[in-house]
Amino acid sequence: MPLTKLQIAPGIDKQNTEYGAEGRWVDCDNVRFRYGLPEKIGGWEKVTSDALVGATRAILTYSGLDGVKYAIYGTNKKLYAYSENNYADITPIRSTGTGNITQFATTNGSTTVTVTDSSHGALIGDFVTIASVSGAVGGISAANLQGEFEILTVPDSNTFTIEAKAAASSDATGATANGTYQINTGSAVSLFGYGWGAGTWGASTWNSTRSGLTGGQGVLLESAKWALDNWGEDVLALQFNGGLFYWDTSGGLSSNRAAVTNVSNAPTKSRFMLVSGDDRHVICFGTETTIGTSSTQDNMFLRWSGQEAENVWTPTATNTAGSKRLVDGNFIQTAVRSRGAVLIWTDTALYQMQFIGPPFTFGFNQLGSACGCIGLHAAVDVGGVSFWMGTDSFFLFDGAVQKIPCTVQDYVFDDLNQNAKQDIFCAANTDFNEVMWFYPSLNSSQIDRMVVKSLVCRNII
Repeated sequence: MPLTKLQIAPGIDKQNTEYGAEGRWVDCDNVRFRYGLPEKIGGWEKVTSDALVGATRAILTYSGLDGVKYAIYGTNKKLYAYSENNYADITPIRSTGTGNITQFATTNGSTTVTVTDSSHGALIGDFVTIASVSGAVGGISAANLQGEFEILTVPDSNTFTIEAKAAASSDATGATANGTYQINTGSAVSLFGYGWGAGTWGASTWNSTRSGLTGGQGVLLESAKWALDNWGEDVLALQFNGGLFYWDTSGGLSSNRAAVTNVSNAPTKSRFMLVSGDDRHVICFGTETTIGTSSTQDNMFLRWSGQEAENVWTPTATNTAGSKRLVDGNFIQTAVRSRGAVLIWTDTALYQMQFIGPPFTFGFNQLGSACGCIGLHAAVDVGGVSFWMGTDSFFLFDGAVQKIPCTVQDYVFDDLNQNAKQDIFCAANTDFNEVMWFYPSLNSSQIDRMVVKSLVCRNII
């Protein structure tokens, strides 16, 4: 009997049973299809053993005007700059003081030290740099109480604990110091909250499950994230539901945190940030209706700075700053630059924001409904075509919103950890004409899987 060449269609089919998917591949791991054939995707390589502290949630790569290449990493604990095999901690400073640390307290034989600083505002996991310690305490030298420390516990608003570089030889109190605090850290994972504040007063009876909250059991406490973008060769960084910061590349990595500043006059609490295209406005999404008043944050409200002016945010007759509230959705999810416009996704809809000049500066059009984006970094634009992951489907926009045919759709969305969906990360791999979504599976709190769309064909495989 003559040999017959097997014809197996490229891609993975999990919409059908194995029997129904006859003639197709039904499972794979780290495989792409090129020229119709499966090919192993290269493995992952760890950057270095202890280069980054925390779970990375945003990456920005670019080249400075001098040709030097940079990468900016935002984790749930830190903000880093990388260039030519060197890392620098550029985490913004929240507060600093002289003599603001009024006491250290030690326990014999322990490295745990209680630090007193009135109204310090620190959280567990935050970082503090202690300097100019006035003397030894409990046998721990001043040198062993100085440096950067991660805060272990926060007993109250006036004290916190750290692990000193040496153990104490006695119970003692004393010494003063200068304390510099980095911005508050966040959780590496998203989780439901059950404690104080997870609901309204009197919503139910004592010691019973609250109804009406997320999932009927609690409120979702989202993981920490960043939005990063270039301002020329410099960097704008927005902490999720936090403030806007500026890093000056010209100082190089040696300047570290000294080159990181708060953007003056900018909103202090926003969900996302992006710089528009040729018109160069800084846009904050899900931000404050009253600048500087965090309690006025409106998740459907956006505002933009003056043109070429990252620190001009209050609209006047002589600048182009302004604001707008979108309607369709509960919160603005994300945005990307595309074809001379900015595409904005809420959790339910897609909008276009286009520069039209004075007096309105930007015009807005709703492009689609029931096509929202699932996560803060779950959309990407490739050559003027935008791709994103929705709440139950994959979509593209090339002039019209289209649902992408997908033979693994049910498998992916049924296997998705809904609590951690905001951590989904989308990236374009132009070397292989692919768009890739990295997502956390049902039993994982961190990203552990990916799904790939080949730009050569229309399907996700």
